[in-house]
Formats: sequence, C-alpha cells, structure tokens
Amino acid sequence: MDNFYPGKKKSVTYIFTFLLLLLLFGADSLNAQACTINAGIDQTICANDVFQLNGNSPDTYAEGPTWTQIGGPSVVISDPLIDNPIITGFTGGNTYVFELSAVCPNGDTPSQSVSFTVEPITIADAGIDLASCPDSSGSLVINANAPSNAGEIGVWSVSGPNGAGVTINIPSSSTSTITLPEGSAGTTILRWTITGAEYAPGQFCESFDEITITNYGGETPVDAGADQT
Repeated sequence: MDNFYPGKKKSVTYIFTFLLLLLLFGADSLNAQACTINAGIDQTICANDVFQLNGNSPDTYAEGPTWTQIGGPSVVISDPLIDNPIITGFTGGNTYVFELSAVCPNGDTPSQSVSFTVEPITIADAGIDLASCPDSSGSLVINANAPSNAGEIGVWSVSGPNGAGVTINIPSSSTSTITLPEGSAGTTILRWTITGAEYAPGQFCESFDEITITNYGGETPVDAGADQT
C-alpha cells in the first residue's frame, strides 16, 4: 500500500529527522547553558563602616564570577573570586565602582556593575583619661580632636552613670574644662561624638571615642587654726 503513497513515506522521514535534530539540539543546550550574575545594589556608606560587596552568583559558570574595580581610587579586594569580598584602602569623599563578570558554559559573558559612595567622617579621639581630687577651679581640661570635614559637629556627653559627678562646662567644644564636686567620688565615662553632615534624609555618619574621669572624692581640709599656748 505504501507504494501508492510515496509522499507519506517522505513525511515520516522528515518528521523523524526533525525529532532527531531537536533531541540533539536539546542535549547541546543542556551542555551549553546560559547563566546570570547579580552585583547587588548601589550603596552609600560611611568612611568608618565595613566596606563589603554583596554579589550573587546562583548558576554554574565556565569561568568566574570575578570582581574587578572599574572606577574610583585604587583599593584592595580581599578575594575577587567570592560573592562578598571585603574592600580595604578606601577613603571618604569618593565613589568606587566594581564589576562582577563571568563566562557561562555556552560562552555568554554576563557582567553587572555596582557603585559605593563613601561619606567622609572624622574619626573621633577623646584624648586621655583624667583622675583628680575634687576641683572646680577650671584647671581640669579634657582635650579631643576637632571635626575636620565640612558640616561636622562634635559633642561631649556622659555615657552611663556619672559616679564622679562630672560637669562638662562647654559640651560643644573639643577642648573644655570640667568640674569635679567635693560630694562625689568614683568614675565617669565621657564620650566625644562627631556627627557628619546629612547625606540622605535623616542619615548621618558618626564616630565616637571615650575616656574615663576619676574623682578621688573628699572634702576641703579642715583648718583648726594656729597652735596656742
């Protein structure tokens, strides 16, 4: 009967050939997959924050993924071959751009970049600890470093209990006299906080350092007067 339908035999041959090619193509596709990567979102951080990239590499790759720096002053990438390396050697007031790239099994080369803006902040230094008997003469002075960037302010405050009874006479000055009252004895932690200019609504960079003030306590010596005969 097939001799009477030669076109039917050719159609079956064509279908078989098409299915075979489709099967071979599917096998090649399994061995030559596309892939994706994600470098994360752009961020703004402070100069005293930990600087860490936040990539994501969910697929299988022929090469990489690998981080490279493509913008900003040169920095050090702790390990370019992991998703979340730490960046060192950066400074405030700069924007750094990094690219995450890879080679897929099918030869595709996806890449994505991310930028980090680093806001400057003066690193606070509260100076040295101080210990004294009670003193209200103005001779006791605390010395911190002054803010060095535009828009920054510095403030002294008491951190925790005020066992020494410290009074900070000029809290908004990096150099201030303090008073230790006669009725107190103990220690107090003073904190010097530097706050940067606002870089986004309600967001500020901040740095602080602390010193310990010790008040030995005691009262003014009693004077009984001169000896008499």
